[in-house]
Amino acid sequence: MEENVTVIIQGPISELSLRSLREYSKEYRVVFSTWMESSYLIDEAKEIAEKNENIKLVLSESPDISNKIGLLKDTTFYYAVAGMDIALKHVDTDFVIRTRSDEHFEDFQTIVSLALGSPKNKEKFICGNIFVRKFNDVQYHIGDHVYIAKTEYLKKAFCNLRKMYDGEKQLAPWAEQGPSAAESILGHAFLHAKNIDSKNWPDIQCFINNFHIFNLSILGDYVVRWGHTNQIWFSDFINHHSVENMKDAIH
Repeated sequence: MEENVTVIIQGPISELSLRSLREYSKEYRVVFSTWMESSYLIDEAKEIAEKNENIKLVLSESPDISNKIGLLKDTTFYYAVAGMDIALKHVDTDFVIRTRSDEHFEDFQTIVSLALGSPKNKEKFICGNIFVRKFNDVQYHIGDHVYIAKTEYLKKAFCNLRKMYDGEKQLAPWAEQGPSAAESILGHAFLHAKNIDSKNWPDIQCFINNFHIFNLSILGDYVVRWGHTNQIWFSDFINHHSVENMKDAIH
């Protein structure tokens, strides 16, 4: 049992998310943040959670995004932001692995060892290479499908983003979706949460010091999706921008 890491499963409930719930909870504490709906899957998730002290099931009303600011009309990004903000309130470990409810990974041990293996890595946002772009192409276009980072930084990042989109705080230019992709927004939100001076953000060394990209293959067998095209990869994802690892991201 990994005592210092919580796995968050975030998103709409599915058969695959129930499989993840059962398997991830064998080695990690798991917070499943999903939306309330009338479904036998919700009943099954409740039953699984009630029988396993490693699982926290968090059911929330699906948010109304019609009055949010700084977001595209057809966005799903706010659901991810709100779902993570909610989930992180139930985390008391130092580190979090974030996963989507429509994706599944066989083994997180390699990235746990990577993240906890050195003082420098403990300060980084360490993510899979799915849809990552080269820094010199689009800055901080990181992978937001599966990643591990310090809980304190993620709590600050998602709380700040949610408050901006809810109109409770002034919207930062880097947080506006449209001019910036969701992946880049999350990257900048992480830097902001670490109180890193924005004057340093354009420097590639800032990216190197605060992020690390790994190839999805180190997670064993996996299922990942591209929601906009309903495309699914079964352990055979190839990055569209030729970014397979950190070396590719910075060259």
